[in-house]
Amino acid sequence: MPSMTWKEVEEAFKGNPVVMFPLGSVEEHGPHAPIGDYRMAETLAIEVAEKVGNAVVLPVLPFGYSEYFKGFPGCLSLKPFSLYNVVKDVCDCVLDFGIDHLLFINGHKGDEPILDFVGRDIRRERGIVLASVGPWSCLTPDLNKILYGDKATDVGHGSEPMGSLGMHFYPDQMRLDLMESSKRVRDYGDFELAGPSLLKLHGVPVMFYQHYHEVASNGVMGDPNLASAERGQKMHQWIVERLVEVVKVFQKLDTKARPGPCGTL
Repeated sequence: MPSMTWKEVEEAFKGNPVVMFPLGSVEEHGPHAPIGDYRMAETLAIEVAEKVGNAVVLPVLPFGYSEYFKGFPGCLSLKPFSLYNVVKDVCDCVLDFGIDHLLFINGHKGDEPILDFVGRDIRRERGIVLASVGPWSCLTPDLNKILYGDKATDVGHGSEPMGSLGMHFYPDQMRLDLMESSKRVRDYGDFELAGPSLLKLHGVPVMFYQHYHEVASNGVMGDPNLASAERGQKMHQWIVERLVEVVKVFQKLDTKARPGPCGTL
């Protein structure tokens, strides 16, 4: 959309397109990978729109809710209500022009609860159901087994998939000379570390609200040595194919909210 005139946007909106809103973050991905992952969400959204047709891509929102990465230089994080207000304002602008198919292309998992608030408030206020899809969610466990074999469990933030995607999208910006293994910080006793804020005890999940530098001083979980441009290219192709499928099906959905038993939305 940023490259279109207002007359072109007006004409595009007459076709009731799917409007995609890409979001990402500015946060660490290990010492070796660029912090601006939001660029991938924008690139993927534009590529998908070109393949699907009758779709418009909004300007990417680069800043997300990345509070737990603020221990690393370069992190630019919005407060939850700041993010809510920015996303809500943009959505309201789009919906004011009669759009009823608005899809978040959410490249940052930390934004999910805030997008949920936005989506439910818009449903109540306007009677329209929004949707959200994460590009990295397209990299299913089955695909990871194909890509990594018996090392599929070594995938984690600060290593894969961003290492391979970075080598594919931005090979000149990767600092492979800075690549290093995880430097764990905290002892979790009998708990198993299952994610940056998730512990498990005998399979029981326990949220543990720590910051990422308290998990690993260099921001690395998993094995960054698994990264390769070839894997990144395969991921890129797979993600685009899955997102195209999602958008095509979403285009056909009735997004009007259904009132509850009391008649309220």
